[in-house]
Amino acid sequence: MENLGYLFAAYTFIWIAILAYVYILAQRQRNLEREIKTLRQIWERKINGSE
Repeated sequence: MENLGYLFAAYTFIWIAILAYVYILAQRQRNLEREIKTLRQIWERKINGSE
């Protein structure tokens, strides 16, 4: 039972890494959604002929 500090540190590190990964993925998804929205607007302007 003397290694509980190391176990706690390892679990803490893993959870921080998982949360950071999820945060990065969420940022990438927001950026992609923003880019898709912009591309759709450009596409619709070109289709409607109002450049």
